[in-house]
Amino acid sequence: MSTHPYELLRVEDLRVAYGEVQAVKNASLTVGAHQIVSLVGSNGAGKTTLLRAISGVLPLQAGRVVFGGQDITRLPVHARVGIGLAHVPEGRHVFGPLTIAENLRLGAYSGTDKPAIRRRMEEMFELFPILAERRSQQAGTMSGGEQQMLAIARALMSQPRLLILDEPTMGLSPKMIGLVLETLVRIRSQQIPILLVEQNTVEAIRMADTVYALRVGEIVAQMPGTGVTEDVLKHFYLG
Repeated sequence: MSTHPYELLRVEDLRVAYGEVQAVKNASLTVGAHQIVSLVGSNGAGKTTLLRAISGVLPLQAGRVVFGGQDITRLPVHARVGIGLAHVPEGRHVFGPLTIAENLRLGAYSGTDKPAIRRRMEEMFELFPILAERRSQQAGTMSGGEQQMLAIARALMSQPRLLILDEPTMGLSPKMIGLVLETLVRIRSQQIPILLVEQNTVEAIRMADTVYALRVGEIVAQMPGTGVTEDVLKHFYLG
């Protein structure tokens, strides 16, 4: 784990509202190169809202997002993808009628180097063997866990500099949860940092370099993953 990692993402004093409801209040965080950073908190704490604001899906009331030294606060979503920010939202959202291979090609939609895209796809099949076996299968006929693997692989096809994942194991079987979490560690080993929201809090903390705890839209703590105890968690979840 890096003690002084190169800072890839910096979020400064983000504020997001739904009408009169303040969903995120002055949130600040950083993600270093090669890190996994986990956001933890109870349902409704603002975790998904914060991720969506970082990736440009939600407008900001205030604050700043800096990525790779560039202020991207006003960049639209597609431009953020173009500079290396990939977001896999909760719920997977694969293209059901298309095959696995076709879904993967869509992940590299902005690329024009066909041999490079084919090489990238083969890399995905190495990383996700379950997809290689079924590359011609319609995505909509796969299990939830397999679709989650495809959603992550499709995001990786864009060769991101940062992967944002929202609840990647939600609704999956225990076996598939284990496979997805193992895959995240392998992705980090390829030097792709991850910003993670994960319902399995113990695992999210175990694999994280840094953990941020959210409560009612506010980041109330930042700590190394190795320093989070059960008592600390209870304090930040329950107050």
